[in-house]
Amino acid sequence: MAAPSNHPEDWNGVEEDELGDEEVFLDPNDVLEEIQVDGDAPMDEDDDDEGGGGAIEDDAQVEDNSIQHFDGHAASVFAVAAHPSEPLAASGGEDDVGYIWNVMHGELVVKLTGHTDSVSAVEWSFDGEMIATGGMDGRVRIWRRVGKTDWKNWEFVTELQGPDEVKWLKWHPKGNVLLSGSNDATVWLWQLPSGNTMQVFAGHEGPVECGAFTADGKPRTHTSSNNEITESVL
Repeated sequence: MAAPSNHPEDWNGVEEDELGDEEVFLDPNDVLEEIQVDGDAPMDEDDDDEGGGGAIEDDAQVEDNSIQHFDGHAASVFAVAAHPSEPLAASGGEDDVGYIWNVMHGELVVKLTGHTDSVSAVEWSFDGEMIATGGMDGRVRIWRRVGKTDWKNWEFVTELQGPDEVKWLKWHPKGNVLLSGSNDATVWLWQLPSGNTMQVFAGHEGPVECGAFTADGKPRTHTSSNNEITESVL
């Protein structure tokens, strides 16, 4: 069996029987930079009260300068993403659900269910035909548009499992390949819509806080531990 390709230009044409799920450990030479963070200790609750001029009253009026809003969530919103071409947005939150909604009218298009904990990440594919939601339950769920006449109908495709707690999601800029960073210090790479695991990157020293693809399609991640930020190209 051939080893999974690490060349992004090959990912769109990868056959399913060529995909692997072995772990790939980071080489120290892959670390681009470590940045020392000085004096960035977490704020104590007492510090929040000092010099702040008192607590903000619960009934304080907040001016709404938005051009549109969506109030479907029942709790805090943790993630928002705009569609690459259509007047749609996706959101996910503490109420364990995601939504696709119309930014022109603020109307609900579809409710994205199936998570058992907060939805911490939402992300559209490069062409907007699929959307991924990631949760603190370790699940990544994929939906895609049904038909080509409008953007109102969406179907559930597959659920991806592997990460401990999803921190972020990022689609490849030219193909249906999804990258995810986790609280358990791993990074996962999947081929869609099959849902096959292409690669698991291990060896980070802490939660993988953010990541993206470079202009030439290579995954890049940032981790934070012991007051240091580490940047790596996978």
